[in-house]
Order: sequence, then structure tokens, then C-alpha cells
Amino acid sequence: MKGLSKIPGEKSISKAYKALQFSSGSVYVKDLVLWSQWTRLDPRLGEIFVGHISKFWRTYNPVDINQKLKQQIWPAVFGVILEQVPFYYLQNKKTKYWNKKLFLNWSKCVMTDILPAQNEQFFIGIYKAGGKLMKEECLYAIKPYRQWGYYSKDLLINKAQISKKTLLSISQRNTIIDELLKLHKRIRVKDYLEKGNFQIHRRQAQRDLKNYKRLKPCGHTKGKYYILSHSKSKCF
Repeated sequence: MKGLSKIPGEKSISKAYKALQFSSGSVYVKDLVLWSQWTRLDPRLGEIFVGHISKFWRTYNPVDINQKLKQQIWPAVFGVILEQVPFYYLQNKKTKYWNKKLFLNWSKCVMTDILPAQNEQFFIGIYKAGGKLMKEECLYAIKPYRQWGYYSKDLLINKAQISKKTLLSISQRNTIIDELLKLHKRIRVKDYLEKGNFQIHRRQAQRDLKNYKRLKPCGHTKGKYYILSHSKSKCF
């Protein structure tokens, strides 16, 4: 994996924070594109970047961004950011700047002829190489990253407030249930949602546990939980 020609220092990252977070409009496109690359090094910058694009995307020329992105080492990073803008609106319930159809067309123009990465960890230097957390980044990678060739399980916004959409595949969700069963005799919907990093819609979580062949339900409504169907444990 090739990297940046120059790694930004704390002062440079701080400057990007301020420019994106407190601007009253667009910033220079050359800076915007460069800072998009830095989001792989700093999740907080990624969160701020998503918020900025969500507010000011209409003010940017998509062709200009596209041309400058093609000069960067990781152009597909911008695609990851754009995939997360709809979740920003879902969380913040702001519609002033939002026109989904227009935004999608604008995004397609920005990312024209830009290929996905080659299955890489999105965040660099955040997790210990080969460690448990890095493994989970790959195992539970969500769609906004996967479709641009990256692995990460965390949205660049407050994920706990937006579990209104399921971002994990059925095979990933089954893996989560298997992992829970190794650790617990009982599983609640709450446990499943937490283990899934809040990337599963609650109703989908309820269906998953109900339809999982190795489980049987116990209890009712809020007190409901699941145990192994062949378990000697009894429902209480």
C-alpha cells in the first residue's frame, strides 16, 4: 500500500479541523481533497469532514473535485465519505441542504472513473497490526467502506443514534450471533445490537434472533432473550 508523500502533523490536522468545522461555506478544493486523504489517519477529522460535505456539497464543483482527486494516492477515500452523508441527515434530521436524488448525481460526478481501493484497512495507525480490533474491522466491515475497497466497522458519525438501517450482511450478522454464543448462555436483542456496533436495525435484529436455527426464545416483550435450542438450560 502506497502512502502520503508527507504525513500531516498535529498543527496541520488542527488547521483542517477548524477550516471544515467552522467555515460558513466551501473551502479551497485543493485543501478539501488533500484533507480527505488525512481522514484515514484521524477518525475525528473524518467526522468533521462528513459534516462539512453534508452542509456545503452544493457549493462545490464536482468536476473540479474529480480532477484533483485523481492526483491523490487514495482517491476512493472520498467515496467512503460521500456514502456516509445520508446517515448525517438521518441522524441530524436536517433537510435544508438535502435533495437525495441531486446529491447522488453530484456524488457520481465526483467519483467518475475512480476505482475502489484493493481491500485495505481504512484507518491507518489506529489499531494494533494483527490485533483483535483490527480483525473486527475486517470481519464486521460495513457497506459504505466495503463498496470502495476498504474495511471498517465504524460510521464517521454517532452510530448509536442511526440504527435505522442494517449495514451488515447476513453472513456477518450470523458471525456476530456465533460469537455471542461463545461468550453468553443468553442473548438479548440489546446484546446483539451492541456486538454489531449498532449497525443493525432493531427489527432486523429481532428477526435474526427469531430465525436463527440454533436459538429458541424465552420470555416476552422487553424481557425476551434467546438460548441455544439444544441447551439443557430452561427458560425462566
